Amino acid sequence: WTRKHPENWNSEEVLDWLIYTGQEKGLNMSELRAEAFQNICGAELCRLSMDEFRNLEPKYGKSLYEMLRNLLSGKLSPFNNPSSSPVRSQYGSPTFYTMTNRKQESQHFNNAKNQHLWEFIFDCLVNPAYNPQYLRWENQRDGVFRFVQSEAVAQLWGGFKNNENMTYEKLSRAMRHYYKRGILERVEGRRLVYKFSRKAMDRAREKRHITL
Repeated sequence: WTRKHPENWNSEEVLDWLIYTGQEKGLNMSELRAEAFQNICGAELCRLSMDEFRNLEPKYGKSLYEMLRNLLSGKLSPFNNPSSSPVRSQYGSPTFYTMTNRKQESQHFNNAKNQHLWEFIFDCLVNPAYNPQYLRWENQRDGVFRFVQSEAVAQLWGGFKNNENMTYEKLSRAMRHYYKRGILERVEGRRLVYKFSRKAMDRAREKRHITL
Protein backbone atom coordinates (compact mmCIF):
# COMPACT_ATOMS: atom_id res chain seq x y z
CA TRP A 1 0.00 0.00 0.00
CA THR A 2 2.93 2.37 0.57
CA ARG A 3 3.74 2.37 -3.14
CA LYS A 4 0.19 3.03 -4.32
CA HIS A 5 -1.93 6.13 -4.41
CA PRO A 6 -4.57 5.79 -1.67
CA GLU A 7 -7.33 5.79 -4.29
CA ASN A 8 -5.89 2.52 -5.62
CA TRP A 9 -5.82 0.68 -2.29
CA ASN A 10 -7.99 -2.39 -1.93
CA SER A 11 -9.92 -2.97 1.30
CA GLU A 12 -7.09 -4.95 2.90
CA GLU A 13 -4.60 -2.18 2.13
CA VAL A 14 -6.97 0.35 3.68
CA LEU A 15 -6.82 -1.69 6.89
CA ASP A 16 -3.03 -1.94 6.62
CA TRP A 17 -2.82 1.87 6.42
CA LEU A 18 -5.34 2.35 9.21
CA ILE A 19 -3.57 0.03 11.66
CA TYR A 20 -0.09 1.21 10.73
CA THR A 21 -1.11 4.85 11.13
CA GLY A 22 -2.80 4.15 14.44
CA GLN A 23 0.33 2.50 15.80
CA GLU A 24 2.62 5.24 14.50
CA LYS A 25 0.44 7.94 16.08
CA GLY A 26 0.20 6.12 19.40
CA LEU A 27 -3.55 5.55 19.23
CA ASN A 28 -5.07 3.01 21.60
CA MET A 29 -5.35 0.08 19.20
CA SER A 30 -7.79 -1.76 21.46
CA GLU A 31 -10.24 1.12 20.97
CA LEU A 32 -9.68 1.65 17.24
CA ARG A 33 -12.71 0.39 15.32
CA ALA A 34 -10.78 -0.95 12.34
CA GLU A 35 -13.57 -3.40 11.48
CA ALA A 36 -15.78 -0.47 10.54
CA PHE A 37 -13.51 0.11 7.52
CA GLN A 38 -13.18 -3.52 6.45
CA ASN A 39 -15.38 -3.25 3.34
CA ILE A 40 -14.09 0.13 2.17
CA CYS A 41 -11.65 0.39 -0.73
CA GLY A 42 -9.23 3.26 -1.25
CA ALA A 43 -11.41 5.17 -3.70
CA GLU A 44 -14.30 5.09 -1.24
CA LEU A 45 -12.02 6.05 1.66
CA CYS A 46 -10.78 9.13 -0.19
CA ARG A 47 -14.37 10.29 -0.77
CA LEU A 48 -15.35 10.10 2.90
CA SER A 49 -16.06 13.38 4.66
CA MET A 50 -14.84 14.12 8.17
CA ASP A 51 -18.32 13.43 9.51
CA GLU A 52 -18.36 10.05 7.77
CA PHE A 53 -14.97 9.21 9.29
CA ARG A 54 -16.37 10.13 12.69
CA ASN A 55 -19.42 7.94 12.15
CA LEU A 56 -17.16 5.00 11.39
CA GLU A 57 -14.64 5.78 14.14
CA PRO A 58 -16.10 8.21 16.74
CA LYS A 59 -12.94 8.58 18.83
CA TYR A 60 -10.20 8.79 16.19
CA GLY A 61 -12.15 9.61 13.03
CA LYS A 62 -11.15 13.28 12.92
CA SER A 63 -7.43 12.45 13.32
CA LEU A 64 -7.57 9.71 10.70
CA TYR A 65 -9.39 11.98 8.28
CA GLU A 66 -6.77 14.71 8.70
CA MET A 67 -3.90 12.26 8.25
CA LEU A 68 -5.45 10.92 5.07
CA ARG A 69 -5.97 14.45 3.69
CA ASN A 70 -2.33 15.29 4.48
CA LEU A 71 -1.25 12.11 2.73
CA LEU A 72 -3.34 12.97 -0.34
CA SER A 73 -2.00 16.51 -0.44
CA GLY A 74 1.59 15.32 -0.24
CA LYS A 75 2.22 16.91 3.16
CA LEU A 76 2.71 13.55 4.83
CA SER A 77 4.71 10.53 3.76
CA PRO A 78 3.14 7.13 4.45
CA PHE A 79 6.11 6.54 6.75
CA ASN A 80 7.35 9.15 9.22
CA ASN A 81 10.08 6.95 10.63
CA PRO A 82 12.86 6.33 8.09
CA SER A 83 13.84 3.09 9.82
CA SER A 84 10.47 1.59 8.99
CA SER A 85 10.19 2.92 5.44
CA PRO A 86 9.74 0.38 2.69
CA VAL A 87 12.98 -0.84 1.16
CA ARG A 88 13.50 -2.88 -1.95
CA SER A 89 14.21 -6.52 -1.33
CA GLN A 90 16.50 -8.77 -3.32
CA TYR A 91 13.44 -9.79 -5.32
CA GLY A 92 12.59 -6.26 -6.39
CA SER A 93 9.34 -5.89 -4.46
CA PRO A 94 8.81 -3.54 -1.51
CA THR A 95 9.33 -4.92 1.96
CA PHE A 96 8.60 -3.50 5.37
CA TYR A 97 11.14 -5.22 7.56
CA THR A 98 13.67 -3.31 9.63
CA MET A 99 16.27 -6.10 9.59
CA THR A 100 19.31 -5.37 7.47
CA ASN A 101 19.51 -8.57 5.46
CA ARG A 102 18.06 -12.00 4.86
CA LYS A 103 20.75 -13.71 6.93
CA GLN A 104 19.62 -11.83 10.04
CA GLU A 105 15.99 -12.59 9.28
CA SER A 106 16.58 -16.31 8.91
CA GLN A 107 18.00 -16.49 12.43
CA HIS A 108 14.49 -15.78 13.77
CA PHE A 109 13.10 -19.04 12.39
CA ASN A 110 13.99 -22.69 12.68
CA ASN A 111 14.58 -24.11 9.22
CA ALA A 112 11.84 -22.00 7.65
CA LYS A 113 12.06 -23.72 4.27
CA ASN A 114 10.69 -26.89 5.87
CA GLN A 115 8.10 -25.12 8.00
CA HIS A 116 4.40 -25.32 7.47
CA LEU A 117 2.73 -21.98 6.85
CA TRP A 118 0.75 -22.10 10.09
CA GLU A 119 3.97 -22.72 12.06
CA PHE A 120 5.64 -19.80 10.30
CA ILE A 121 2.73 -17.53 11.29
CA PHE A 122 2.93 -18.71 14.89
CA ASP A 123 6.68 -18.08 14.97
CA CYS A 124 6.11 -14.54 13.70
CA LEU A 125 3.55 -13.96 16.44
CA VAL A 126 5.92 -15.01 19.23
CA ASN A 127 8.82 -13.04 17.77
CA PRO A 128 9.10 -9.35 18.81
CA ALA A 129 10.83 -8.61 15.51
CA TYR A 130 7.46 -9.17 13.79
CA ASN A 131 4.83 -8.76 16.50
CA PRO A 132 3.14 -6.25 16.66
CA GLN A 133 4.49 -4.52 13.56
CA TYR A 134 3.40 -7.15 11.03
CA LEU A 135 1.05 -9.40 13.00
CA ARG A 136 -0.32 -9.15 16.51
CA TRP A 137 -2.30 -11.18 18.98
CA GLU A 138 -5.89 -10.14 19.55
CA ASN A 139 -6.24 -12.80 22.25
CA GLN A 140 -3.13 -14.90 22.68
CA ARG A 141 -4.64 -17.37 25.14
CA ASP A 142 -7.42 -18.22 22.69
CA GLY A 143 -5.12 -18.14 19.65
CA VAL A 144 -6.77 -15.15 17.94
CA PHE A 145 -4.48 -12.97 15.83
CA ARG A 146 -4.59 -10.24 13.21
CA PHE A 147 -2.47 -9.41 10.18
CA VAL A 148 -1.29 -5.81 10.56
CA GLN A 149 0.76 -5.55 7.35
CA SER A 150 -0.63 -8.47 5.38
CA GLU A 151 1.38 -7.96 2.20
CA ALA A 152 4.62 -7.62 4.17
CA VAL A 153 4.01 -10.97 5.88
CA ALA A 154 3.25 -12.55 2.51
CA GLN A 155 6.50 -11.19 1.07
CA LEU A 156 8.43 -12.50 4.05
CA TRP A 157 6.93 -15.96 3.61
CA GLY A 158 7.63 -15.78 -0.13
CA GLY A 159 11.24 -14.86 0.60
CA PHE A 160 11.77 -17.96 2.71
CA LYS A 161 10.09 -20.11 0.08
CA ASN A 162 11.94 -18.47 -2.82
CA ASN A 163 8.65 -17.32 -4.30
CA GLU A 164 9.02 -13.71 -5.39
CA ASN A 165 5.39 -13.57 -6.55
CA MET A 166 3.84 -14.32 -3.16
CA THR A 167 0.95 -12.04 -2.20
CA TYR A 168 -1.44 -11.97 0.73
CA GLU A 169 -4.20 -13.24 -1.55
CA LYS A 170 -2.14 -16.36 -2.30
CA LEU A 171 -1.09 -16.74 1.33
CA SER A 172 -4.69 -16.51 2.59
CA ARG A 173 -5.74 -19.07 -0.02
CA ALA A 174 -3.06 -21.44 1.31
CA MET A 175 -4.33 -20.84 4.85
CA ARG A 176 -7.74 -22.22 3.88
CA HIS A 177 -6.26 -25.70 3.64
CA TYR A 178 -5.88 -25.62 7.42
CA TYR A 179 -9.59 -25.05 8.05
CA LYS A 180 -10.67 -28.64 7.39
CA ARG A 181 -7.64 -29.94 9.24
CA GLY A 182 -8.73 -28.15 12.38
CA ILE A 183 -5.64 -25.95 12.62
CA LEU A 184 -6.93 -22.51 11.63
CA GLU A 185 -10.28 -20.80 11.27
CA ARG A 186 -11.53 -17.41 10.15
CA VAL A 187 -13.05 -15.10 12.73
CA GLU A 188 -16.39 -14.22 11.19
CA GLY A 189 -17.05 -10.56 10.47
CA ARG A 190 -13.45 -9.49 11.10
CA ARG A 191 -11.15 -9.00 8.14
CA LEU A 192 -7.54 -10.16 8.55
CA VAL A 193 -8.38 -11.89 11.84
CA TYR A 194 -7.84 -15.64 12.30
CA LYS A 195 -7.77 -18.13 15.12
CA PHE A 196 -5.54 -21.11 15.84
CA SER A 197 -7.35 -24.18 17.11
CA ARG A 198 -6.60 -25.36 20.63
CA LYS A 199 -4.85 -28.39 19.13
CA ALA A 200 -2.58 -26.19 17.01
CA MET A 201 -1.79 -23.86 19.91
CA ASP A 202 -0.89 -26.75 22.20
CA ARG A 203 1.25 -28.35 19.53
CA ALA A 204 3.10 -25.11 18.74
CA ARG A 205 3.69 -24.23 22.38
CA GLU A 206 4.93 -27.70 23.20
CA LYS A 207 7.32 -27.68 20.26
CA ARG A 208 8.71 -24.29 21.26
CA HIS A 209 8.48 -24.81 25.03
CA ILE A 210 6.16 -21.81 25.42
CA THR A 211 3.89 -21.41 28.43
CA LEU A 212 1.28 -18.75 29.18
